[in-house]
Amino acid sequence: MKQRWSKLASTVAKLANAGAWLFAAGTMLVLASAIWTRWPGAGGSFHVMRTSIDGVDYSAVGLHYSGLGGTLLTWTQMLVVLAAIMMSLLRRNRLRRIGHVVLVLWSSLWLANAIWLGQIDGSFGLMWSAVVVVTGVFFGCTILRAARGWSGPKLKPKSPSLDPPKGKLALSAT
Repeated sequence: MKQRWSKLASTVAKLANAGAWLFAAGTMLVLASAIWTRWPGAGGSFHVMRTSIDGVDYSAVGLHYSGLGGTLLTWTQMLVVLAAIMMSLLRRNRLRRIGHVVLVLWSSLWLANAIWLGQIDGSFGLMWSAVVVVTGVFFGCTILRAARGWSGPKLKPKSPSLDPPKGKLALSAT
């Protein structure tokens, strides 16, 4: 029975890790798309999530890019998220934890915006429910990856060897 639970926990951890990486890579692609579509001279704005009620447009906070400020925000977010991804892979606890915290905050921004825009929409219909569920799953995956990576990789203890080290002369007291 214990092996079954261990195998299930391992599978869930692998799926969560894959989900967190999918979210990180996917949001990087969204930011790259925002940069590409708004390249200097193209103008316009880029909305990651938005809804319209009675002719009034509502966009996701921190995920709507227009003008020079939008360009700077896009590049800043892209560099910060990329740095956080890299930091979450490091062996040093402090840097790895900072990377995980930034990635959890990034995914919570996406989830909070999905919930907020779904509430504004009023109907909270199938489309917004799906968006909230998907971003919620990615948020959970990111948190689980952060929790599992918080303490760093587990190193196997070296077993003491009874044999003398190779290449060195072993002295005997006889």
